[in-house]
Amino acid sequence: MDYQTHKDYYKTAYQNGIDIWTHLPVKIRGAKSLVGKLPPGGTILDLGSGRKLKFIEADVFNIPFTDESFDGICDFGLLENLHKEDWETYVNEINRVLRSGGFYLNVSLSRKTRNFLDFSPINSKDGEFEEDNVHYHFFEKEEMKNIFNNKMTLISDNVEFVEKPREIALLQTLFKKN
Repeated sequence: MDYQTHKDYYKTAYQNGIDIWTHLPVKIRGAKSLVGKLPPGGTILDLGSGRKLKFIEADVFNIPFTDESFDGICDFGLLENLHKEDWETYVNEINRVLRSGGFYLNVSLSRKTRNFLDFSPINSKDGEFEEDNVHYHFFEKEEMKNIFNNKMTLISDNVEFVEKPREIALLQTLFKKN
């Protein structure tokens, strides 16, 4: 799958502030649940951070770090933009660069969202939506658990409802590498 259109869209969205992630309060982003699990001096890889934390631009399907480089990995809104056929490659790459016993935090759009750009995820059969050539997937808790089932153990999952800047529901899922 070619994600250049996504990349171009989000580059502009981060610059002009129309993305949904930049404006969310930090507490909603779930980072405390990850940081609290890491050893002192632990290293974190932030995937798809977008603005303000851009250290290296790379392909999430070929992360340019050695095996078991990180104690924690967080993903705020990247997985939801990947197509289902790419999820396995994504999970394998996350698993490769995460240390044994390390933690992975995913914060993605939840199927509990009532309305997103005139799409109703809560009433959707599969949670798939595309707008302006950008793909979105709204996750169910069980679906997220199944994606990582053979590689990681579920520690916690919860849905947070956010009213501003858009009324959305976010699924925050924390895993530990087996």
